[in-house]
Amino acid sequence: MYLNEQEYFVILAEEKNYTRAAERACISQPALSKAIKKLEQDYGCTLILREGRNLSLTAAGQLYLDSAQRMLKLRNNAYERIHAMSRSASPRLRIGINRQYSQRQFAQALQRNHRDYPGELPDVYEIDSRQALTMLRNGLLDMAVALQEEDKLPSDLIHYPLSQEFLAAFVPDTPEFYPVIRDYPAGTEVPVRVFHGKTTLHTGLGTNYDAIIQAFFRAQEVQPNYVCSISDVPTAIEAVKNGMGMVYNYLSRASGFRCPYYYHIIPDLPLRHYIFLRPDTPVTPQIDFLIRLLRKDHLSEDSQKS
Repeated sequence: MYLNEQEYFVILAEEKNYTRAAERACISQPALSKAIKKLEQDYGCTLILREGRNLSLTAAGQLYLDSAQRMLKLRNNAYERIHAMSRSASPRLRIGINRQYSQRQFAQALQRNHRDYPGELPDVYEIDSRQALTMLRNGLLDMAVALQEEDKLPSDLIHYPLSQEFLAAFVPDTPEFYPVIRDYPAGTEVPVRVFHGKTTLHTGLGTNYDAIIQAFFRAQEVQPNYVCSISDVPTAIEAVKNGMGMVYNYLSRASGFRCPYYYHIIPDLPLRHYIFLRPDTPVTPQIDFLIRLLRKDHLSEDSQKS
């Protein structure tokens, strides 16, 4: 649950000190002052009197405090009752899936799960890999599909390997990239150094995928010339086709993007999608069924590649 102005006011009334109240509410003192000021503006009157370091409530402030305490008590009671109800009910399986994973493939697995497994459909959340693993560790997810470097797997989680990914460059048909297009046939391996300083559209800004890619660039002493950030990858690829710049993404997406000029970046960056579970998570029949569905697809894919 998130703290709101009512709870901030109650904390301030109890502490009678902005610094201590802000620390207790885990916000900055200016943010607390702003919240109280907003309350006073909403009600059109002064609720808190501040005389030096001393704080006191006005008559209106005392009236608001009584009301706020009752409302917070009702909210907390409702939360406890709902939480108890959710614990007693049979919970749905909660899965976090990273945005870079094939949604089409996962949706097909869910469809087969719904057809062949008698249990309920799981709740699926599309989130960043880093956030998915954090939520999994905190017990907010039962299972996560996340992208990780193969040589940097977390030791505190159980993992099942899925599809491997290779980094690719999708480039526009513009003079800046004519030397690459001329010297390298589409789909072939190209050293990442070739793209140093080239006009680049930034995708996945702030994600775990982006952090891995940026670390790879630094290790290879490559600096893209980022000119803008586009969060939606299909939109970014259309921008590539229109000559705005190049994009780094997965080689496996080349056929779907239908971008004429794409290249397999070397040296290879060892990326792979994994299913992650906490060690204390019981592998229920539904979890086991989904793992086998996803693993079956990717094991057959890997055997075809080899």
